[in-house]
Amino acid sequence: VGEKGQIVIPAKARKIFDIQPGDNLIILGDESQGIAIIKEKRLVEILSGKENK
Repeated sequence: VGEKGQIVIPAKARKIFDIQPGDNLIILGDESQGIAIIKEKRLVEILSGKENK
C-alpha cells in the first residue's frame, strides 16, 4: 500500500482476472477473514442472477 492508500495489483493477476485500466473494482472486507476484490460488473451480474457459469 502506497502513501496515498493505493494498492498495486500484479500484472499476472490483472491478466488472469481480466482487469483493465478504468475497470471499477469493489473491495469487500471482513475483519476476521480479510478482503476480497471483485469487478463491479461481475458483482452486478451475480446479484442480478445473470451470472455466467
